[in-house]
Amino acid sequence: MARRYKVKRTSKSRMARIFPDPVQAFVARRIVDTTGILFLALGGFMLLAIASYNRADPSINTAGGVGGDVQNWMGGAGASTADLLLQTLGLGGTIFGFTMIAWGWAMLARRSLSPIWLRFTAMIFGALATAAAFARVSSGDWLAQPQLGGSGGMKMLQISADLFGLHGGLGLMAGIWAVIAFPLVCM
Repeated sequence: MARRYKVKRTSKSRMARIFPDPVQAFVARRIVDTTGILFLALGGFMLLAIASYNRADPSINTAGGVGGDVQNWMGGAGASTADLLLQTLGLGGTIFGFTMIAWGWAMLARRSLSPIWLRFTAMIFGALATAAAFARVSSGDWLAQPQLGGSGGMKMLQISADLFGLHGGLGLMAGIWAVIAFPLVCM
């Protein structure tokens, strides 16, 4: 005598009952494409804001004259974003822009970004390592701070020097860490 098995049927969601599977797949692809384009735009915004940074622009930390012209290509928001990134992480702030562009490109190419927690952690580590790598490089008159690593880079370099007891070669080691972290973020 043959056994009868009960087949557990899952009820479809309201959306699945209204729209057929090809329409749902089309909408899902457009959401991924839109998110990828937004990541590309955000990354481009960050990089262009940093590239056109002018320390005289009015921003969160810099008072500008009334009606003063903003020289940043991305306007007032770009001036504030660039000022915040460059004062805290220096050139390490560019890692966020490059990462957003890489993630947007990957989404448009239908590549997986998982595990996202690893990529996010590598992005933060890469930004800090890049900031530490540039912490002893002079910024000239470009930044309000004397080094290209920003205040976060100087602090990371000092913590590393105190922790490891090394004072020479830490910038090079931080640069190597940044180079190692970048593929984890983008690939």
